[in-house]
Amino acid sequence: MPTILLDVPAERNALSDLTMDLHSRRIQVWVEDGRLRWSAPRGAMTVPLLTRVKALEWDLAALLAAELLAAEPPPAISTQDGASTGVAE
Repeated sequence: MPTILLDVPAERNALSDLTMDLHSRRIQVWVEDGRLRWSAPRGAMTVPLLTRVKALEWDLAALLAAELLAAEPPPAISTQDGASTGVAE
């Protein structure tokens, strides 16, 4: 079976590794008032992990924003008669 190598930038691998580590440690991360926030079980956020989070803070925030936009339903559209329409799920 042939080996397939993906040309993925190192930053992308680092971000993917970071998100997997955060998930496995049950650490929740979100953006609030333009700042990255987190909540973790006691002892889960270690100094080395926090250093990685800070190093990739902007990439992580961009990923969270993209996921949030993808999860939001499309806006309702008002018709001339005042009825609202949207996409049925």
